[in-house]
Amino acid sequence: MDILSDDHFVGRFSLSIAGDEDRTHIYRIRHAVYARELHQHSENERGELTDALDPKNVYVVAKCSARVLGFVSITLPPGPYSLDKYLPRESWPAPAGEGTYEIRLLTVTSDARGTPVAAALMYAAMRYVQSSGGQHVLGIGRDGRHGHVRARRHEPSGASRQQRKSAVPRDGRYCERA
Repeated sequence: MDILSDDHFVGRFSLSIAGDEDRTHIYRIRHAVYARELHQHSENERGELTDALDPKNVYVVAKCSARVLGFVSITLPPGPYSLDKYLPRESWPAPAGEGTYEIRLLTVTSDARGTPVAAALMYAAMRYVQSSGGQHVLGIGRDGRHGHVRARRHEPSGASRQQRKSAVPRDGRYCERA
């Protein structure tokens, strides 16, 4: 039985900027998803996955009580950005530097997939960028069939207006029964 299906929710999940304790959970979930599940990284004894951008990144976290359901990372200007590892800056769809943010690592735990958690995290990340004066958002993702990295540019003002209507249901019934 899917414990996160609509029939089993009685509360709400919350979105917030991750604190130090949340980051520990985030790094463990990153390891579980990107090393164990997807095999994009090697497993390690710590059971955590971090990178050089983490100290500077802002994480938005979705939680039900103290349980982390998912997260998304926001890399602040002027970088460096994770996109630097994959493409030369002159081929980016937006200029690097002030006003350019990168949204990356949208991750939802396996039991929260298929719920509005991912959409809510992306909406929150776009609102964070917009409220910080961001002009461009870089996003990267892997092509599941071939493993190619693809880059996209979004304008925070237009995208967030479109998503506002459907990102999170009004009744907010997305939290596991205690």
